[in-house]
Amino acid sequence: VLQRAVTYAMAVLEVNASMGVIVAAPTAGSSGVVPGVLLSLEEAYDLPEEVILNGLYTAGAVGYLLMRNASVAGAEAGCQAEVGAASAMAAAAAVEMMGGTPKQCLDAASVAMSNLLGLVCDPIAGLVEYPCQNRNSVGAANALICAEQTLAGIPALIPFDEMAQAMYHVAEAFPLSCGKARWEAVRQPRRHAGVPVRSSAAENGQTHFPCRYFRRKLSGRQALDGLYY
Repeated sequence: VLQRAVTYAMAVLEVNASMGVIVAAPTAGSSGVVPGVLLSLEEAYDLPEEVILNGLYTAGAVGYLLMRNASVAGAEAGCQAEVGAASAMAAAAAVEMMGGTPKQCLDAASVAMSNLLGLVCDPIAGLVEYPCQNRNSVGAANALICAEQTLAGIPALIPFDEMAQAMYHVAEAFPLSCGKARWEAVRQPRRHAGVPVRSSAAENGQTHFPCRYFRRKLSGRQALDGLYY
């Protein structure tokens, strides 16, 4: 199962990098985790379509909660919010597909997110290719491990809702990384249009990218053109 999950997860990111059509789950940069886990389980256990759909519904519910209560954008809250969210979604889906309870689904999601807590967004040259592809395979493996542990009766000590809040608090403590600066540059036009956004480095006019791949200052339009999330 693990070998197939890793293969499918990285394959989806290859399609994304080659400008192919993918489904953001929850983002393009983390789009390989959920299908990697679900397809590998489907093939290994010959699961019917109805079971796969129930897994997708469960994954969607977890993703919705994270989008509403925290973030799934790597450029805003780090890779912990992107691949971490995808891994949590996949872990919950796997537990659902293997006959677990709703509580076990959320327990698996909580543990999956905690395992990737603190992971920053650091794409090389700004492209969602490296280390994103490798992290998708890690996210898929993490999801399977967390699902296995939960189904074996090992509960999560931290409820899912609290883990989501903790993840976002960690994101707020991140330094102004490449991804975070890019996110702030993109949100500036919204601020000028009177759209309320969370206070951060954009208020100080920091629209440059401090990492070595992006030294020049960017306007909001230029940042939008180069955004890959």
